[in-house]
Amino acid sequence: FTSNIAMSSYCYLGGCSSKGGAIYTNEMHCLKVIDTQFIANKAINTTLIENPKNLGGGIYTEAQKLKIIHCCFVSNVAEQGGTIYYHPEDDKIKIVVILGCVIVNNAISRGTDIHFKAKYKKLSQNVRFYILTSLFKNSGDSMLGISSSGLFFIKTASLTLEKKDPLYMSTK
Repeated sequence: FTSNIAMSSYCYLGGCSSKGGAIYTNEMHCLKVIDTQFIANKAINTTLIENPKNLGGGIYTEAQKLKIIHCCFVSNVAEQGGTIYYHPEDDKIKIVVILGCVIVNNAISRGTDIHFKAKYKKLSQNVRFYILTSLFKNSGDSMLGISSSGLFFIKTASLTLEKKDPLYMSTK
């Protein structure tokens, strides 16, 4: 993967797709999003396929590196990953950075608001999440989740949820 995408100062309002209500990327090296708003985007069934997975209300990506800096995610909706659905494909080391973001009132029907899905068990051990100086409030049932073992670094993040524990880790 050699492609990189960097975007800054956008506003995605009311987007709709079955994967990534606002942004969908696959097989790329780095996705960097700065100073961007994601408001009321939805990952819903937009095809005639029965029972599709509706993933990533704001962002669905398979990028090796994901950097989300000073972004705002409000009222996005998905089955899993109301804010972000991260699904990398290979087993190389991955880095996810969420810095200075506001994530408020996103909705999920199951799973977690920021969802990491590892294709291979080895991959889940090679992913590093850095969540720094960000605000999470009333977003779904569970805020953060990973599908296997992995490592989260959370610093100066305000986690305020009303339904369940703010940090959710499943070993399924």
